[in-house]
Amino acid sequence: DALVEAGDPARWLVPDADNGGDQLGKTWTNVGFDDSTWSLGTNNIGFEKATGYEPFIGTDLIDSMANSATAYVRAPFQLDSPDAVYSLTLSMKYDDGYVAYLNGVEVSRKNAPDDVDWNSDAARTRQDALAKVFEDVDLTEHLGVLQNGENILAVHALNANVSSNDF
Repeated sequence: DALVEAGDPARWLVPDADNGGDQLGKTWTNVGFDDSTWSLGTNNIGFEKATGYEPFIGTDLIDSMANSATAYVRAPFQLDSPDAVYSLTLSMKYDDGYVAYLNGVEVSRKNAPDDVDWNSDAARTRQDALAKVFEDVDLTEHLGVLQNGENILAVHALNANVSSNDF
């Protein structure tokens, strides 16, 4: 069973100096973080200035990301019996990179710079054709991070540059 599915509710923020995003550090990846002032949408965020990604986008960030190559996403989920989970897979569609956190612990990164910050760009671009299909990452080694009750999958989504035509 999926703990988080494409299209599930999520809070998001395009971090900048005006909204305090530059001061968050990694606190936003933790379960107890107050994201009530963040925008509410779905976890399948993105934008498309040309054509190709439209069917995959539930929350369009085209206006919000006019001056940014990065967005934060927090997808909460409930788990009654973490001991009953025997394997864990992160299935991601992404362009161009990301860092994923489970309850504040980094569990996966793709095309992210070594030292990712609130205004980081992806380390490289990724082909549009690849960004349209799920890439599976085995997270079973991180089962111990799951907790009874509320959990958070937090994703720092990264574009290769501010002028990219899709995300």
